Amino acid sequence: MTQASTQATGKTVTFKRPDGKELSGYLASPAKTEGAPAVVVIQEWWGLNDQIRGVADRLAACGYLALVPDLYRGEMTVEEEEAHHLMDKLDFAVFIPELSAGVVFYGMPPLEFLDPAAIKVPVQAHWGTQDEFFPADGVDQLEAKLSEGGVDLEFHRYLAHHAFANEEAVGPGRIPGTQYDPVWAQLAMDRTLTFFGRTLWG
Repeated sequence: MTQASTQATGKTVTFKRPDGKELSGYLASPAKTEGAPAVVVIQEWWGLNDQIRGVADRLAACGYLALVPDLYRGEMTVEEEEAHHLMDKLDFAVFIPELSAGVVFYGMPPLEFLDPAAIKVPVQAHWGTQDEFFPADGVDQLEAKLSEGGVDLEFHRYLAHHAFANEEAVGPGRIPGTQYDPVWAQLAMDRTLTFFGRTLWG
């Protein structure tokens, strides 16, 4: 989501999950916290790294309390194989029972496991039409299933590759098939903030 902040605004905190277990995370706070909407920012598969902290910092600068749960419990990686390993260890039984809206950046569940009736909040999603990991035809099928299920839906497509909003997806060290695009990243962030302004501010 656009260029990373040069100075972090957050801190590491410990909080309780809905099941009572403790988890740590990165909390970025706005200048005025009273009445500020809260946003839970889910990391990419690399873990709680500087890039995802930067996303939280930018949201905080726009007036949101932004929490990034440390889903890997202190571990992170820049290696694709290790990222697969860490992701496989996640406990996906963890859930957030009360949400007001959701925003997705280039990621989707298997369609056979998706129940549109269970989605009760507005959803915005951002996709790259050149994404090799989540091809355009799959995005079309997802949109159709959600729309037919009555989900309040807003899909945006960009002439971009996977991870187009991740400013670290650049250079020869990036995973093949990923590529940061600052123009599309900024547009996606602008649309996200407009969406949050409509759905999160009472």
